[in-house]
Amino acid sequence: MPQISLYFSRAHRRALPTGSRRPLQSLWRGALVVALLCAAVPARAVDTGLVASWGSNSSGRLGDGTTTQRNSPVAIGVMEFSSASVIEVAASDNSHACALDVDGKVQCWGLNVYGNLGDGTLTQRATPTAVLTSGALAGKTVVRIATGQTHTCAATSDGGAYCWGSNDNGQLGDGTLSNRTSPVAVSTSGALAGKKVVQIAAGGSYTCALTSEGRVYCWGYNGYGNLGDGTTTQNSAPVAVSISGVLSGKMVTQISVGMSHACALASDGGAYCWGYNQNGQIGDSTGLDRSTPTAVVTTGALAGKSITRIAAGVFHTCAIASDGGAYCWGYNGYAALGDGTTTQRMTPVAVSISGALAGKTVVDIAAGYIHTCAITSDGGAYCWGANNEGQLGDGSTTARVVPTAVSTTGALSGQFLTSISAGLSFTVATASPCGAGAPLTTGANALWARVALPCNNIMDSSTAVQNIFGTTGLSKNLLTNSAYGTSNPAGGTGWAVYRHDAATNAYVQLALTDTLQRGTGYWIKSFQAPALNKLVIAGVNPAATPITAPVTQAQGCASANGCFAISVTAVAGQSRYNLLGNPFPWAVDWSQARVRVDGSASTYTPSQAAAANVLAATFWTWNGTSYDVYSDTAPNIGNLPYFGSFWVQALAGGAGHTVELLVPKLATTRP
Repeated sequence: MPQISLYFSRAHRRALPTGSRRPLQSLWRGALVVALLCAAVPARAVDTGLVASWGSNSSGRLGDGTTTQRNSPVAIGVMEFSSASVIEVAASDNSHACALDVDGKVQCWGLNVYGNLGDGTLTQRATPTAVLTSGALAGKTVVRIATGQTHTCAATSDGGAYCWGSNDNGQLGDGTLSNRTSPVAVSTSGALAGKKVVQIAAGGSYTCALTSEGRVYCWGYNGYGNLGDGTTTQNSAPVAVSISGVLSGKMVTQISVGMSHACALASDGGAYCWGYNQNGQIGDSTGLDRSTPTAVVTTGALAGKSITRIAAGVFHTCAIASDGGAYCWGYNGYAALGDGTTTQRMTPVAVSISGALAGKTVVDIAAGYIHTCAITSDGGAYCWGANNEGQLGDGSTTARVVPTAVSTTGALSGQFLTSISAGLSFTVATASPCGAGAPLTTGANALWARVALPCNNIMDSSTAVQNIFGTTGLSKNLLTNSAYGTSNPAGGTGWAVYRHDAATNAYVQLALTDTLQRGTGYWIKSFQAPALNKLVIAGVNPAATPITAPVTQAQGCASANGCFAISVTAVAGQSRYNLLGNPFPWAVDWSQARVRVDGSASTYTPSQAAAANVLAATFWTWNGTSYDVYSDTAPNIGNLPYFGSFWVQALAGGAGHTVELLVPKLATTRP
């Protein structure tokens, strides 16, 4: 391994690779049945799934209630929310981490010297603590989170941005340099005026946000051109990243921020980076810092490929390409690039697929300090690079020059991983949100909820529904066992589960022993109006029935990430509605849905299937008040939410054939 030079930041000692001479700065909608009332939205799952962490545990950064290093995954400590409802985690390049649940609540843990946990204190926490919602976040629903070195930020559903923690370089964006122990609003009086933030990313001492029009804005430290505005001038309020060069005319779809460099993924499938580049982390082959975006080289390993996800680390960057492979570039002294060497790369190289990743499709990737981790379409986790503090999670402290599987013998046994984040010598991941839930519209006699089960398994309705009503002592609005312990008892109280039988065009009540299937939508009816208004359905151990191999592009799938095939019933001479469920624990892209007939690799778009009299081009979802109609053509393209069910119309032309809807997951596992 090469020598490293030591530099110091305010928060912790930072090692920089040889060649660095400057210290980094403290771097849907229904069956057309009136009685079916509620849209499915994510809700708390019960006793299933988890948030797991591994690696260094200094300052309680693993959140398991200890400061003990873990070389294999452990479950995060007690949370207000069940971890199966966590939709995003963020590990900082220091010693804290945060999680976001489906209700828009944020919890953080670890080091809190600058208020970066957002709980109003400077108290270190070894288990999750709730970010304050009594101030700037009052009434807000958080949809994205990001952890910087010593600060944290969030984007809310109304398009706002909020930050807390260290602010010595203006990284909170509120126009001041004052640290904050609770969230403050990012200034919207300047560049962000009238803009809606949809994603936020935090780095060493700066922050960037992506807005709904596909533009990027940054604020904070700018010594290396981190803000991308063509200067090296620090700003305590947002400034626009330059679009006068390679980003001209392009819409940014995803951003990622490292210690002192940032990257953006654009609508053309290209990746563009700026900032610190002395280790080649920008990927433009030069090693020169850039104050405006520059294109990542695509003439080598990435030739002919588009980028579907990008992750900026401290000294390196990684991406997922359209072939489902992982590619990295930058500093490689500890093999964080995963190409089997420790040779620094100024342009992208392919992560090795000769070992653990052979035959795998990568769906999420995270670049940490000097290690990298990825999740594959089968729910597995793989890491590579430095492992001196167990950050690879394989049960050892042995560095790995190629991907190694994260241990599944303990906390992750039988779990299906969905997202991952790599920080300073530690890693955090979400696993198996195998549950579904829906708000219940209160009524005098009956309540209906529409749910889908995006699980890695099937489950019997006895297990599922007993879990709905068998949970007590939680702070969320859950039905309790006291009133709803049995299925539709003689007295007319309790609950029932229904599925739509397209062949007979009827609703069928399920027995306790009937199985609930992935890719199918269900209705749950409560026969008595409860005092509370949210139900949750949970599954069983995903290991019991492993995920089936996804349909590949060669089999007609439109997505490099694979598709799930859902059977659609067609009846001769008639059209039939099929209630389908999103089979993935993340959103799926309707625009890439395909219709397969008799298993052919030649498939239809929904519009083409409609022209062939096989399947209608539109699908329907219930928004809680009325039906929304979507198609696979602009401007009606939509993403199907996870835990959501939707209606498709099978046409008479599909009768006598095996008709399947190929539902692709998005390139990102984020909801």
